[in-house]
Order: sequence, then C-alpha cells, then structure tokens
Amino acid sequence: MIRVVCFDLMDTLVRDPYREALWAATGTTPEGLAERRDPTAWPAFERGDIDEEAFARRVLPDGGFDAEAFTRARRAGYAWVAGMRPLLDELGGVVVRWVATNYPAWVDELLEGRGVLGGEGVAPRIEGVTASCRLGVRKPEPAFFAGLLAEAGVGDAPQDALLVDDRAANCEAATAHGLAAHHFDGVERLRERLAAEGVLPPR
Repeated sequence: MIRVVCFDLMDTLVRDPYREALWAATGTTPEGLAERRDPTAWPAFERGDIDEEAFARRVLPDGGFDAEAFTRARRAGYAWVAGMRPLLDELGGVVVRWVATNYPAWVDELLEGRGVLGGEGVAPRIEGVTASCRLGVRKPEPAFFAGLLAEAGVGDAPQDALLVDDRAANCEAATAHGLAAHHFDGVERLRERLAAEGVLPPR
C-alpha cells in the first residue's frame, strides 16, 4: 500500500527554467557551451559542495557568465507543471506528500515562495523534502534513496513509497532500491497510476 508519494521537483511539480536562464546569462544553450563549461559545477552545486557564488565562477571558467541575468530569468521562469498543484491538494490527508529532488540551495525559494511562483511556495502542499543539497548525494545514487526513505519514515518499508520522476534513470534506481516508481510524463497518466495503486478513486 502506498503511504508516501515522493515527487521530483523540476519538470515534475515545477517547470525547470534552467535553459532559459543559461541563455540569459551566456547567450547560448547548454549544448553550445559544451566545450567551455565545467561539467562538475552543477553536480557539485546540487550536492551542496559549493555555494551559488562558486557555481557562478565555475560554470564557465573562461568567463562570460552573467549571474544576475541568470537569477532573474530563473526566478521568472518557475511555474507549476499543469495539473500538479491541484493534485497535491487532492492528495492532502490521503498520503504523505514528499519532495525528492536533485536541486541546489534554490530549493528553499521554491518551498517558501520567496520571489517565485507568485509568492505561493510548494511547502504548504507537502509534508517534507529530501534535497540533494542537504543530503550531500544525488539521484540516482543508492544513498539518496536510503536517505529519502529514512527521512520520509518508511525506511523499513520501501514498497510503501512511490517515486514520481521525469527521469527514467531515477525511476529505475528507485525500483532497484525497493520503491515503486512512476516515470512522469503528465498529470493524467499519474492520476491513472495513483488510482491503480488505490491512492485515488478511479475517474
């Protein structure tokens, strides 16, 4: 029986504005920066190994990164993924709603609605969060799922947790760790899965 639904944050609950923000900061795409950018900067930032200032310095070691433009575009680009805010409301009191995210310290802006999402954060609609920047490890590493299950209170019953994530690799890693998983591609199929699990009534 599913007792905890663990939602990825970016492109599952909230639209990820990273590409637009990077364009605003550099005038090109991630692909266009492939040979110039430091590939270790983002994972280190997501793990909490470096802060935002260090990330801005490291992302393009040869310069040309406008950190202020990046921040403006990032904050302006956040939006709820269609249908997910009302779904979280519907799940309130039915299951434990948890966020399981690879995201840096910006996660707090999203949780609290500080200058983003119209001032209405994610926190009122969830019971807890496991974030890579606090845990020090990222999905799909097994240690992330061990930490997630412990923090969500189902460490002894991983089958009672469902991960909802837009990345197949994370879903595969979750199932290898004993969780149920749903590869997210929109709210309607997620509703169907939750109904099949007995979490929501069928429509």
